[in-house]
Amino acid sequence: MNHRAATFAAAYALLRAAADHADHWGQSDFDSEAKGATDAAPVRYEHEDGTVTTVGTDGGRRACLHHVLQYTATQGLVLVAGTRALGIRLHPAALAAALVISGATHFAADRRVPHGLLQRLAEATGKKPFFNLADFGMNGRYCLDLLCTNSGGAEHLREMSGTRLLLRSQSVIRGNTSPRAGRFSSDRPLLEARKRPAQRARDDAVDTPASRGWPAAQPHT
Repeated sequence: MNHRAATFAAAYALLRAAADHADHWGQSDFDSEAKGATDAAPVRYEHEDGTVTTVGTDGGRRACLHHVLQYTATQGLVLVAGTRALGIRLHPAALAAALVISGATHFAADRRVPHGLLQRLAEATGKKPFFNLADFGMNGRYCLDLLCTNSGGAEHLREMSGTRLLLRSQSVIRGNTSPRAGRFSSDRPLLEARKRPAQRARDDAVDTPASRGWPAAQPHT
């Protein structure tokens, strides 16, 4: 497995593990119930103390945004900690872009308003019966949500940072930990060996004791 593929696999695994935690243990019951609310289809949420809150479009958006912020923060923390533990260096811009994509697509899919993005996508691809499935231990909307929101961030992270990560990993392997240090010292014999014979001849002709200012050797008498 090459370095780019390994980076993608590690990033996806970390994002997926973080998403599972954020969607289940991290998400509040209120956000889970209210995030799909609209004025046309309000949600009545009963709190533990018995009070009831009716949530409309604005409240549904706030609940979904609160969940997505918690979700994205969890993914960021897990991704940074996990890649550090694995010795993978991520470019900050790539990391930020991946989290923005993950959070934005999660909000779009998780809002789940009637005839929203996720429902229209399911209907366009012939998945309407599965989208409406909520029995036999399955929830179609939840499963389609997962497929929509978790691969994009890791893919973008791989594309933006793959080359940089590859160069940095080669630098570490060859004994040069600074990506700005220029050519690696261990590359020089290889570069010299790859020179064409004519180039080597020109170098040998120029690189003489006289050209370096050394005194000419005197014959023994």
